[in-house]
Amino acid sequence: MSQKEYNFDPHAIPADLLAAIGEVAVASAHTEYVVELAIRGCGGSEAASSKGMTTRGATRSLENALNSIAASSNVDDDRDRLGELLDQITYGFQRAAIYIHNSVCVDPQTGQCLIATRGDRGELSGELIPVTVAEIRAEADFIYQGGITLLAFLMQKKLLPTLRRSVRSSAQKGQMPRKRRDRRVVGE
Repeated sequence: MSQKEYNFDPHAIPADLLAAIGEVAVASAHTEYVVELAIRGCGGSEAASSKGMTTRGATRSLENALNSIAASSNVDDDRDRLGELLDQITYGFQRAAIYIHNSVCVDPQTGQCLIATRGDRGELSGELIPVTVAEIRAEADFIYQGGITLLAFLMQKKLLPTLRRSVRSSAQKGQMPRKRRDRRVVGE
């Protein structure tokens, strides 16, 4: 019995499917940014000074940090609502990982697009999941809405971090730049 072959060449994947996967990636990045804002805001510090708490954190770590900070902050009355939002966001991130961290292929006989998932650790087999552009775009919308809903919650509870003004150069302020100094070597 011959094994069926699939085309994994990215150039063979339809452009609209690749665009839909890109929408998932962008929606996921935006929602991750909102989770970072939530960590900073619930932590009660300025955005710039708490940047180190969230820089390059894995998504799961960010969710755990937000849960911990929220448990000790001033969202006592709405902790259940925040928990529901985080559950929605966690589910969205899990769905995003399917599209972002697995291979996409095309069945050359039918033209159907599939996501080739990997098996669990130690397993050599995976699964081929049929996908459509509409399904992927719906996932992107779900992920994006999770972030927007969390942002609205943060705004309502006044939990957004304070943003400091950045220090701008004189050129950015509309002032003339200072005259350049001559850099002569002493003794010439």
